[in-house]
Amino acid sequence: MHAETGTELRAPGDFTHIDGDPLYIQYNGLWTSAKVFTEGNDSNPAYKAECRLRAPNVRVTKTSNAEVIGFSTLHPVSIHCNMTLHGRKGKLQALSNWKTKYTHLSYAYSDSAAPMPMEWTSQSSFKTWDFVCVDDKQNPVAKFVSNNWRTHKMGRIEFLGPKAHDEKAREEIVVCGLTMYNVMMLRMNNFLSLGGAFFNKTGPFTPAQIEAARREGGVEPEEVEVLEDKYGNGKQH
Repeated sequence: MHAETGTELRAPGDFTHIDGDPLYIQYNGLWTSAKVFTEGNDSNPAYKAECRLRAPNVRVTKTSNAEVIGFSTLHPVSIHCNMTLHGRKGKLQALSNWKTKYTHLSYAYSDSAAPMPMEWTSQSSFKTWDFVCVDDKQNPVAKFVSNNWRTHKMGRIEFLGPKAHDEKAREEIVVCGLTMYNVMMLRMNNFLSLGGAFFNKTGPFTPAQIEAARREGGVEPEEVEVLEDKYGNGKQH
């Protein structure tokens, strides 16, 4: 089973890159869940994602041990969203009020104690909707591709660079990519997000925010379990 690959992801002038095995994404008919799998393994997905109206809106679980690797909460007005990845709280923050440009702080791609600011941009066409992730030097590390014409919104995640086989880096991209997709779907179909685009403050993380994240990152992340109350609302425990 193949997904629309979109344009190839390659770093200009880079002949030593390492491509990891791409991951495929397939939603169910109700768009309430998705499975993420390597080619030919759609019956045995590596991850499962839940996409819900109530928070946490996106939750990704590793199927081998039922570990919740990350979850995110979208907001009806704010164009930013909150994420928790491997027990570390973070944010997917808009860089622009109107353009599809977001940033998040990455521990997986950083080679130091300080998290690295990553940037997501969009390359869209009539048929496909692509989100490209680059590092702080603007080197592409991943691309999330969705085919808007497939019944179950088949997607694909491509990986590039020296961390293309790194499990933590790949899982970060899975959580952030699915969050990006759902954020933009919400913004396109929710008129309240229009007000958020007008009034929300956008821009990169400040040095103070990165330093605060560095200090917090030095602490072993907490084990996170997402519970639900009797109304189906997510709680972090």
